[in-house]
Amino acid sequence: SRLSTSRSGITAGRSGSAGKAGAWIALGKLGRPHGVRGEIYVRLDNPSSEILESGRTVWVGENEFRGLLIEKARPTPRGWLVLFEGVDGRDVAAALTNEIVYVRRSELPEPDDDEVYFADLVGLIARSSEGEELGTVVGFFDNGAHQVCVVERDGDEVLLPLPDDEFVEVDFEAGHLVIEVPEGIPGLDS
Repeated sequence: SRLSTSRSGITAGRSGSAGKAGAWIALGKLGRPHGVRGEIYVRLDNPSSEILESGRTVWVGENEFRGLLIEKARPTPRGWLVLFEGVDGRDVAAALTNEIVYVRRSELPEPDDDEVYFADLVGLIARSSEGEELGTVVGFFDNGAHQVCVVERDGDEVLLPLPDDEFVEVDFEAGHLVIEVPEGIPGLDS
């Protein structure tokens, strides 16, 4: 029985941060403004996510978070276009460019029994289906073709493709997950 990771498309960023003290999950990054009314592109770590919806508050900032209420959100071929309450023009939107967008973990629905959020997997030990310890999960990202699990192994990052967004097993109590690893992954050759 495999576990899917596609619940709401929530991922931990490439940095692997599940957020400040586990309370925050990075959704993506604010892009450039669009038009003169204050709309701005949002590049989600998982482009298929539908987490951005009118009425939801997302958070931006590094040292001090600031809440932004979504007035309107619509998917486009280039990412989501969002209008935040109080962002009343192109210059105000431009000042937000490159900010990381977060949501509180507590605001997300609990995943079904056969699903997990990527952010909840950060810190687990990754093992191959043959039992080899691969390293510690530090994050995930979407490479355009599929999700990639980033593990730290002997001080280096190893990128493990997840073509079906599935794991063989996730055991939170034991602190590990099992991944089917294709041959020829750089950094895994002993």
